[in-house]
Amino acid sequence: MEKEQIAQWTRQRPGERILEADVPLSYGVYDVVNTPSKVHFCEFLWDPTKETGVFVRLNCISTEFTPKKHGGEKGVPFRIVIETYSHGDGPPQRLHTASCQVKVFKPKGADRKHKTDREKMVKRPLSEQEKHQPSYDCTVFKENYQTPPISQLSTEASANETSQWLQQNRFGSFIRTFASFSVFRAVYLRSLTVLELLSKLTVLCSVSPFTVHDVYVDGPSGIHVLVTDEVVRNMPDESMYIMELLRGPDEEVYSLLLKSYGTNTRAT
Repeated sequence: MEKEQIAQWTRQRPGERILEADVPLSYGVYDVVNTPSKVHFCEFLWDPTKETGVFVRLNCISTEFTPKKHGGEKGVPFRIVIETYSHGDGPPQRLHTASCQVKVFKPKGADRKHKTDREKMVKRPLSEQEKHQPSYDCTVFKENYQTPPISQLSTEASANETSQWLQQNRFGSFIRTFASFSVFRAVYLRSLTVLELLSKLTVLCSVSPFTVHDVYVDGPSGIHVLVTDEVVRNMPDESMYIMELLRGPDEEVYSLLLKSYGTNTRAT
């Protein structure tokens, strides 16, 4: 969609650019190139040890990319991205990326838009206002993610990945709900032996059964009871445990600890 809109804008305004560097106002930069084939792209060289300032012009307004309506258009936001690459021997490597969103309106339209936005924001509850960024006198660029944000959640997603996805997609109010949400997996034993139990548990925690030395269960006063075949035979059906993987003195050897979950129930 973005490429199509830029191509349409170029056809309607041949010879013009969406974005260009204002060379006379800029300082500390050289070899400024407003790429002819990319009307929304420019590049330049700069020395990070010297003071540098780059002024850019946007030769379009946000309402040029919205469907025409009967009345004032809201306008789409533009994202300005600054990417810094190494320059010299070898292929260039990206060193840093930052971006911000801006909306461009004609002077009277911009004043009216700011006033309307402020009035709408004041009327919202404080909890809603906190979800939005504070106002600044100048545009603040934010560093982009070192790793791409999570676009989709998988069934193997960790708690941190789930929390990150909820925050990115504006489901922040549900983070607290999922923070105390536990999911249990059923374990069915064909034979009531510690080896059978061990083989099932190691599959759940994705470790080799040969790397687990012992299996323990929480006993009275928090003592660790070694799980034997007899202990397995006496575990009540439908009991629940929280499993913890303990690393031994040798980093390649583990122990499994089953902690009782709840007051009246025990085990997996």
